[in-house]
Order: sequence, then structure tokens, then C-alpha cells
Amino acid sequence: MKSGRFLPILIGLLLVVSGTLAVAEPERIDVYKAISIADSAVKTQVQNSSELELVTVKRFSRPLNDLIRAKPADPYLSDLYEKLKNHTYWLVYYVTPGAEFGGDVGVFIDARAGTVMGMYQGK
Repeated sequence: MKSGRFLPILIGLLLVVSGTLAVAEPERIDVYKAISIADSAVKTQVQNSSELELVTVKRFSRPLNDLIRAKPADPYLSDLYEKLKNHTYWLVYYVTPGAEFGGDVGVFIDARAGTVMGMYQGK
């Protein structure tokens, strides 16, 4: 067999791999920085923030997550859903211990830029 037949295939594979690597940028914001950013946002935007306890931090790369389980009908959550599309982000989730209703807060942090993409507050 001639090696020239495989050259176009090899070049094609290299282009696919290099394109995939270019899309998969490394995160600039680690879990600790995401928590710090979320803590600051909660302190300035949530009443009684001193009562909140951090429960979980998770990284997502799709708009559906622990708080938004389907495309929402609520206008605010629908806008947030659209913002989360095509982004990798951290969801930093807090609760108020002993609260019977509401008292939970979710902060969405862009994993690359470190910006607050939105907040969810349970009622």
C-alpha cells in the first residue's frame, strides 16, 4: 500500500483533534474561587446572608442543573437558562438551616470569567 493514501485521513484526524482541543479551554476559576465569588455576591444581595450555610458546589456544562431541571416557564429562570447555554459554570448552593419554606440560594458563576451569571432565591 502507498502511504500517500492515508495522508489525507491523517490530516483530517489532526484537524478534528486540534479543533476539539481549541474548544475545551481550561477553567480559570477553581472551586475555591467560585465559592469566594458566590460568598461575596450573597453578602451584598441576600438579606440575612449570615444565616446561610454552604451545602454544595457543582460544575455544569449544560443549562440543566440541580435547580433548573427543565426549560422553565418563569421569565427570570428562563432568561437564566438561556445565559447558561454554551457555558461551563459553577452552581454554589446555600440553605438556611431550619427554614420550612424557601431560604435556599443558588449562585451561578461562569467557570472561565468568574462573573456571576445569575442567582436563584427560593421563596
